[in-house]
Amino acid sequence: MTGAVMTGWPPEFGGLATIPFQRWLKLAGISHNSGYALLHAGEVDSITAGFSRLIVIASWAAYIERQRSGHERDPVERAAAISAFKKSLAGRGGHQAARARERKRPVASAARREHPVVLARPSS
Repeated sequence: MTGAVMTGWPPEFGGLATIPFQRWLKLAGISHNSGYALLHAGEVDSITAGFSRLIVIASWAAYIERQRSGHERDPVERAAAISAFKKSLAGRGGHQAARARERKRPVASAARREHPVVLARPSS
Protein backbone atom coordinates (compact mmCIF):
# COMPACT_ATOMS: atom_id res chain seq x y z
CA MET A 1 0.00 0.00 0.00
CA THR A 2 1.37 3.44 -0.87
CA GLY A 3 0.69 6.79 0.75
CA ALA A 4 2.07 9.28 3.22
CA VAL A 5 2.69 7.85 6.69
CA MET A 6 0.83 9.33 9.66
CA THR A 7 1.66 7.91 13.06
CA GLY A 8 -0.96 6.63 15.46
CA TRP A 9 -4.11 7.04 13.36
CA PRO A 10 -6.06 5.23 11.95
CA PRO A 11 -4.88 1.76 12.92
CA GLU A 12 -7.08 -0.02 10.36
CA PHE A 13 -5.11 1.72 7.58
CA GLY A 14 -1.70 1.09 9.10
CA GLY A 15 -1.13 4.75 10.01
CA LEU A 16 -1.49 6.05 6.44
CA ALA A 17 -2.66 9.62 5.85
CA THR A 18 -3.64 8.97 2.24
CA ILE A 19 -4.65 5.98 0.19
CA PRO A 20 -4.74 5.53 -3.60
CA PHE A 21 -8.16 6.14 -5.13
CA GLN A 22 -8.64 2.63 -6.56
CA ARG A 23 -7.58 1.00 -3.28
CA TRP A 24 -10.00 3.25 -1.40
CA LEU A 25 -12.85 2.20 -3.69
CA LYS A 26 -12.15 -1.47 -2.95
CA LEU A 27 -11.83 -0.98 0.80
CA ALA A 28 -14.92 1.22 0.99
CA GLY A 29 -16.91 -1.10 -1.27
CA ILE A 30 -18.14 1.71 -3.52
CA SER A 31 -18.19 2.15 -7.27
CA HIS A 32 -15.93 4.42 -9.29
CA ASN A 33 -18.88 6.75 -10.01
CA SER A 34 -19.89 6.91 -6.35
CA GLY A 35 -16.31 7.73 -5.35
CA TYR A 36 -16.11 10.61 -7.81
CA ALA A 37 -19.59 11.77 -6.75
CA LEU A 38 -18.31 12.12 -3.17
CA LEU A 39 -15.29 14.09 -4.42
CA HIS A 40 -17.43 16.35 -6.65
CA ALA A 41 -19.81 17.00 -3.73
CA GLY A 42 -16.94 17.98 -1.43
CA GLU A 43 -17.69 15.20 1.05
CA VAL A 44 -14.22 13.61 0.84
CA ASP A 45 -10.87 15.30 0.20
CA SER A 46 -8.21 14.14 -2.22
CA ILE A 47 -4.85 15.25 -3.52
CA THR A 48 -2.97 14.43 -6.68
CA ALA A 49 0.62 13.31 -6.96
CA GLY A 50 1.54 13.26 -10.62
CA PHE A 51 -1.24 11.30 -12.29
CA SER A 52 -2.26 9.50 -9.08
CA ARG A 53 -5.25 10.57 -7.01
CA LEU A 54 -4.92 9.96 -3.26
CA ILE A 55 -7.81 10.07 -0.80
CA VAL A 56 -7.23 11.81 2.55
CA ILE A 57 -8.22 9.14 5.06
CA ALA A 58 -9.15 11.65 7.77
CA SER A 59 -11.76 13.18 5.45
CA TRP A 60 -13.21 9.72 4.72
CA ALA A 61 -13.40 8.96 8.45
CA ALA A 62 -15.07 12.34 9.05
CA TYR A 63 -17.58 11.60 6.26
CA ILE A 64 -18.49 8.28 7.89
CA GLU A 65 -18.91 10.00 11.26
CA ARG A 66 -21.13 12.69 9.69
CA GLN A 67 -23.28 9.96 8.13
CA ARG A 68 -23.64 8.21 11.50
CA SER A 69 -24.49 11.40 13.37
CA GLY A 70 -26.73 12.92 10.70
CA HIS A 71 -24.68 16.13 10.45
CA GLU A 72 -23.53 17.88 7.28
CA ARG A 73 -20.09 19.15 6.41
CA ASP A 74 -19.33 22.78 7.19
CA PRO A 75 -20.27 24.79 4.06
CA VAL A 76 -16.92 26.63 4.02
CA GLU A 77 -14.99 23.34 4.21
CA ARG A 78 -17.22 21.82 1.53
CA ALA A 79 -16.70 24.78 -0.82
CA ALA A 80 -12.93 24.60 -0.30
CA ALA A 81 -12.92 20.85 -1.01
CA ILE A 82 -14.97 21.30 -4.20
CA SER A 83 -12.69 24.11 -5.38
CA ALA A 84 -9.54 22.08 -4.71
CA PHE A 85 -10.98 19.05 -6.50
CA LYS A 86 -11.96 21.08 -9.57
CA LYS A 87 -8.49 22.65 -9.70
CA SER A 88 -6.93 19.19 -9.60
CA LEU A 89 -8.95 18.24 -12.68
CA ALA A 90 -7.85 21.25 -14.76
CA GLY A 91 -5.82 20.20 -17.77
CA ARG A 92 -5.86 16.49 -17.00
CA GLY A 93 -8.08 15.61 -19.95
CA GLY A 94 -5.55 17.06 -22.38
CA HIS A 95 -2.75 14.95 -20.94
CA GLN A 96 -4.84 11.82 -21.16
CA ALA A 97 -5.78 12.55 -24.77
CA ALA A 98 -2.15 13.19 -25.68
CA ARG A 99 -1.08 9.89 -24.11
CA ALA A 100 -3.85 8.07 -25.99
CA ARG A 101 -2.68 9.60 -29.28
CA GLU A 102 0.90 8.51 -28.55
CA ARG A 103 -0.24 4.90 -28.10
CA LYS A 104 -1.81 4.76 -31.57
CA ARG A 105 0.25 3.20 -34.34
CA PRO A 106 0.13 5.50 -37.36
CA VAL A 107 2.25 3.10 -39.45
CA ALA A 108 -0.27 0.28 -39.10
CA SER A 109 -3.21 2.50 -39.97
CA ALA A 110 -1.36 3.91 -43.02
CA ALA A 111 -0.63 0.38 -44.21
CA ARG A 112 -4.31 -0.46 -44.05
CA ARG A 113 -5.20 2.54 -46.21
CA GLU A 114 -2.60 1.65 -48.84
CA HIS A 115 -3.85 -1.92 -49.22
CA PRO A 116 -7.61 -1.89 -48.73
CA VAL A 117 -9.42 -5.17 -48.54
CA VAL A 118 -11.91 -5.51 -51.38
CA LEU A 119 -14.67 -8.03 -50.95
CA ALA A 120 -15.74 -9.59 -54.21
CA ARG A 121 -19.41 -10.15 -54.78
CA PRO A 122 -20.39 -13.69 -55.61
CA SER A 123 -21.10 -14.11 -59.29
CA SER A 124 -24.52 -15.35 -60.21
